[in-house]
Amino acid sequence: MGISPVRYDREWRSLWFGNNLLNLPEKELCKIRGNRISMVFQEPMSALNPVQPIGFQVAESLILHKNLSRHQAQRQASKVLDRVGLPAKKISRSLYPHQLSGGQRQRVVIAIAMVCEPELIIADEPTTALDVTIQEQILALISELVIEENMTLMLITHDLGVVAENTDQMLVMYAGRIVEKGPTNKVFEHLVHPYTRGLFASIPDTEKSANDLSRHPKNRRLSTIPGRVPEFWERTKGCSFADRCSRAQAKCFSELPDETRISNGHSVACFFPWE
Repeated sequence: MGISPVRYDREWRSLWFGNNLLNLPEKELCKIRGNRISMVFQEPMSALNPVQPIGFQVAESLILHKNLSRHQAQRQASKVLDRVGLPAKKISRSLYPHQLSGGQRQRVVIAIAMVCEPELIIADEPTTALDVTIQEQILALISELVIEENMTLMLITHDLGVVAENTDQMLVMYAGRIVEKGPTNKVFEHLVHPYTRGLFASIPDTEKSANDLSRHPKNRRLSTIPGRVPEFWERTKGCSFADRCSRAQAKCFSELPDETRISNGHSVACFFPWE
């Protein structure tokens, strides 16, 4: 998971720092969802309402959160759709999701997420359902909008290349726990946690793979992490990665490792990190 620069204004501090959103009543959460925190989902066809035109779906948040009239909201929504690459001259606001391509639908989802100018946008695998060319366009669009509107982006992804190109801070998570975190460039340069090293080791080296395959076509194997990811109800007292870790010792199975500082801003939760 990667995070872009955080906006540290006074209002942000007073609303979020020291407050647990899970403790807020539903009425208060409804004021935050789609308004101050928005989300870009990985499958736009599932995220969009199939029986409502795209113009209304973008305008709906403005009607609910900004108290705009329907006409004002639709006019503002059209401007946002223009901004995400869906100009009104080419893409009618009365079209339905099934009448758009996958990339166009994802742009509508992005428009819905940013229309209320939230402080935080959570993007959960936002390019999973798209081909490679469209993936690059969508990621570039999200990054551009985040910078322009001074938002914070939380990018959830398994693609380490996407993390490297689009984030400043990264968190490596395993079984719901943060095992390593820090500035993206530092984590990439100093892979400390065994799980982090395993993730990077599993990335194919295309040039080396081609050479090895030509010499030993039957023996080429990708590096993998042995074992399996535990189910959410199987959380143990100790390190959740212990069963799959080659460096694990007795205390790893009975004690939860504390966060250890590696360098400025870079830390790891491991008893026996890699040197």
